[in-house]
Amino acid sequence: MKGITIPALASLLLSTTVTGLPGFSQSKFNHGKRDYGYKVNWGDFPFPYFDEKLPLFSLGDTVQFPPELLAEIFKTAAPGVEVKNQTVNSSSFFYDGDRLTAFFDKNTGETSVFPRLELLKPAASISGNISRYLKDLRIFPEDDTIPSIVIGSNLLGSRKEKDAVVSNPAIYLKESLIQRSINHGNQRSTVCGPGTKASFSFGSDGAIKALSHRWRSARNLGSALSPMPQDKVRQAITDQLAAANITNATVTSVDLCFYDSGYKYIQPVYRYNATVSHPSGVADNLVVGYIPVSGKAPEALPNLNPPVDQPQPSAAGINPHPTPNNITRRQEAPVTVGRYAMSNDIFSPQIVVDENSLWSGLSLAALIAGGFFSFPEFINSQYYWDEPFIYEANNRQFANGVNFAFTEGHGNVHLFTTNETEPNWGVVNIADIPPTGFGPGSDGALAYWIIRACRTLSTPADYSTADFNQAFDVWWPVFNGLHAVMGYRSDAQVFDNEIGAVGFRIGLGAGVVFAWLEAARGGGKTSAMTVCGHTDDTIFQRQNLGRPGCLQEWWYD
Repeated sequence: MKGITIPALASLLLSTTVTGLPGFSQSKFNHGKRDYGYKVNWGDFPFPYFDEKLPLFSLGDTVQFPPELLAEIFKTAAPGVEVKNQTVNSSSFFYDGDRLTAFFDKNTGETSVFPRLELLKPAASISGNISRYLKDLRIFPEDDTIPSIVIGSNLLGSRKEKDAVVSNPAIYLKESLIQRSINHGNQRSTVCGPGTKASFSFGSDGAIKALSHRWRSARNLGSALSPMPQDKVRQAITDQLAAANITNATVTSVDLCFYDSGYKYIQPVYRYNATVSHPSGVADNLVVGYIPVSGKAPEALPNLNPPVDQPQPSAAGINPHPTPNNITRRQEAPVTVGRYAMSNDIFSPQIVVDENSLWSGLSLAALIAGGFFSFPEFINSQYYWDEPFIYEANNRQFANGVNFAFTEGHGNVHLFTTNETEPNWGVVNIADIPPTGFGPGSDGALAYWIIRACRTLSTPADYSTADFNQAFDVWWPVFNGLHAVMGYRSDAQVFDNEIGAVGFRIGLGAGVVFAWLEAARGGGKTSAMTVCGHTDDTIFQRQNLGRPGCLQEWWYD
């Protein structure tokens, strides 16, 4: 890697502009630009009001997680495994063989440790204590904010063997979080945003199996920002939604949080949640937005409007990059990637942001990992506006013709949509996928499939005990060499800026399933269906698994 300069990881992953990619053209359709004519509706909720000025905080140096404590966690996360360290421009990447098990990014200060899911033991309950870490000033230095321990999410799992009953859902990881808060006046508000992150996940033995840490000290610059009156906040929210053409929305909550960008400031903002309803059969979408508390942001906040000149999908045609079938060794062929964005939808511009962010994350990972591993390259094989035939009649030329497919649209249990101008929005029911299924066993190539749509991947937790089979039954015909399908079990947030992080982890060789489950859950409750024994597979493992005798499902509650 000598001579290669890696820009700041966070700025690349949050960037929504990708340049230099061949084969993109503006579609002839006016994707997402129609005027729906709906107004913004307001739910019945208490609206925050502040009559005092609110403080602004400056961020100090990044905090590096102590290496000796990281080594201690490695031993408990994967006992008996030798972890090797590769360093690139002072950022560290830790590998078990050629599987990424952790990384430290010097630019952002982020440290992540990934579990070996296949080594975790199920339990009815799990407990763990992180107080020693909270008291360690090397990890959480004293500053003008207040850290405290809160209960996080559980990672659960259930498995189903052919002709056997579904196992009862069990807990595999229990998460504890460090929540950062700020006192102002006689109130306390939480810190939000990507710059503050601290979670510790425990296994059934009470040992840490996964870690996510990103922290910078913060100094109060004084009470400097005067909050806007309520009517101006309402107008700013309405204007922001309208500017993004999201006008058929209902705002369901507004609160105050302090947004930590991870760069210069922690600033007070009004955070709002809105839902966008769709025709019967399609779940609501969630929109989260931020309004600077005084009307002018000291530092840029996330924007619902995509940047101009983004690479656009093209109309689906004949696959120009057919993929060899039945790949048994990683080195034999590059990883072909197919990306499919819902057509003619109000959210198509935001969907395109996610599509490009995935490729940006994969590309950055390939640049980094190429310096110390002979990983095969990623090929941008297909980037199309979505249509039903991509998964049905012509799937071997499209979704089943690539190794890694990323689909984004609206959804509901066991279905997703592709094109709003078609009847029923071009819905694809998982049950209608050809019975030959997906994967090398069907003369296809698909090994990993992400469906970023609401509720498509339901879990046993979403049914009564008597109906657990419904979570699995529809997927048996789909798996024919396929390793994993990933998605959401809940409504999903639009344009959450997390898909770049998913691509980055996958591209570096992290287990595909956990890379999705962990990095994408800010947008909703993530879930994944895998072939038993292959939960920790990386993107470079694409061998033909044939028809599975057992499926395992994972999800966050």
